[in-house]
Amino acid sequence: MNSKIQNYAASDLSKYLAAIVQATRHFDGRMLWWRGHSRISWKLHPSIYHKGLAKNETYMAVQFRNQARVRHRDVPDIHDGTSWLFLMQHYGLPTRLLDWTDSPLIALHFSVKDNTADDEDSVVYGLMPTELNHAQIGIRGILGTGNPTAQKVFNNVWKNPDEKVEAPNILAINTQHVDIRQMIQSSQFTIHGSDVALTELKDAERYVISIIIPKAVKSAFRQILNLFHMNDSYLFPDLEHLARQIQSLPYTDK
Repeated sequence: MNSKIQNYAASDLSKYLAAIVQATRHFDGRMLWWRGHSRISWKLHPSIYHKGLAKNETYMAVQFRNQARVRHRDVPDIHDGTSWLFLMQHYGLPTRLLDWTDSPLIALHFSVKDNTADDEDSVVYGLMPTELNHAQIGIRGILGTGNPTAQKVFNNVWKNPDEKVEAPNILAINTQHVDIRQMIQSSQFTIHGSDVALTELKDAERYVISIIIPKAVKSAFRQILNLFHMNDSYLFPDLEHLARQIQSLPYTDK
């Protein structure tokens, strides 16, 4: 992690909320995007790089597009590669998109939800998206998907490795919601043109902060968030997650 990035510690929920306030003050009160990692050791880059699948990106994207139509009622036009990428991300295919949320509580949920990661501290990242874009391409704003620089990164998904155009930027882009869960999760996205982690950019301290969640408090945070219905059953409103939530309820024998 870049040692210059502002770090906060949150050993209880009140300190987490205080860290959120401090973080927004750090960026002059402007709204941030948030992302939670259940392990602090994970890099801040998309799943296609995290899982070492970048070389298979185009093949996976084409296979998904070719086979999705018979399985899903509403799919994008075959030539709308940008919308296809959002759909792939939504259904769990590794892509060069990275999910963020407008809600620091949703990010906290994702940072502590996995109890198999309780042996390690977790982290919630805060991102100032307009400053990221200003540092990357000189535009202080959130880009539309049709922006020419953003389109270079999107279009590379559909090209063979020897045809890809150099487009290494990491960009904050306007969200295309393709499912109700993205609305509920207040989803936002960055798109990544290379496997460089966002925190490893030389000027990352200008637009990234981190809030560390000690491993000792993660279980307590889960319980508190669940009391306020900040759980997978709410954030993923489908029958599968409803069934999981019902099974996890604290039933007593009668």
